[in-house]
Amino acid sequence: MSAPRVGIIGARRSHQGLGPFVARILTGVGAEVPAFSCTNEASVAEASEQLQKLAGISAKGYADGERMLADESLDAVAILAPPRAHRVWLERALEAGLDVLCEKPFLWGADDDLDRTLEIVDGFERAGLLLMENCQWPATLPAFEQLHPESQGEPLRRFAMRLAPASAGVEMIGDALPHPISVLQALVPSKTVGIEEIHFSTHADDATQLSVGFRYVADEQPVEVMIELSASPGQPREAGLAVNGRWAHRVIRLRDYALFFASGAQVIDVPDPLVTHLETFVEALRADRPRVSAAENIRIRQRMSALDTLRRAFTRENT
Repeated sequence: MSAPRVGIIGARRSHQGLGPFVARILTGVGAEVPAFSCTNEASVAEASEQLQKLAGISAKGYADGERMLADESLDAVAILAPPRAHRVWLERALEAGLDVLCEKPFLWGADDDLDRTLEIVDGFERAGLLLMENCQWPATLPAFEQLHPESQGEPLRRFAMRLAPASAGVEMIGDALPHPISVLQALVPSKTVGIEEIHFSTHADDATQLSVGFRYVADEQPVEVMIELSASPGQPREAGLAVNGRWAHRVIRLRDYALFFASGAQVIDVPDPLVTHLETFVEALRADRPRVSAAENIRIRQRMSALDTLRRAFTRENT
């Protein structure tokens, strides 16, 4: 396949929406974006303008995503709609036989999210279709190792991360926690993952500051984890990670959105992890079928299991 054709579901830049930026990167790494869908005609017009302005893309817009799937000859879809819409579009893409990149969290907002995740992932595996979740922070680990070369080869004992999602309360867990969990999966790959000893600084539904601590157990290897979340309405959002107490603080240069890691006086470039992640997706689309990524499917199952455990622990105190 010379240029995979990827349709965008949820193409408008709204709140944290990545539609125009994902479209721009996809075309930059060798895919085509011939069509996109939104929820109504007004959103289609706005998204079309944003795609042209921010990505230089002229694509056919649909107010009915199912019509896009029926009318367009697509190889894959990027599901960038709000989390509560992911379930229906994952199901529709599977029915249409399309490979999928899905924004995180994979599913969110229902008590059966974990069970349905397992069913959906199994369905993509049986169909021989590629399924990837848009968790790009693991792609920053080579830069972290460059910043802290002494960390290489060390057993992972402690992990911390600071993030600034746009949401509050339990929604912060869905918005932000896939990032540290995906990094932990990259640092300590394992067949089994458990979440233990969970504690929150607050269980308030409207909390804008939230500390989450837990023990991450990867094939019986325990890692003490602390995540600090601080709601932020817009860029630049604070972010950083620490491995065994060594911090890398993310710095964004706003004039061109170049990324850096800083530790004390040392600053290094960080290749855009979203570009790296989407390159991996497009390279997989170019491969011969079957394109199933068994390792990624395991990671999706593990992430959703961890998120489900954390969400239930948070909401249990409010019921």
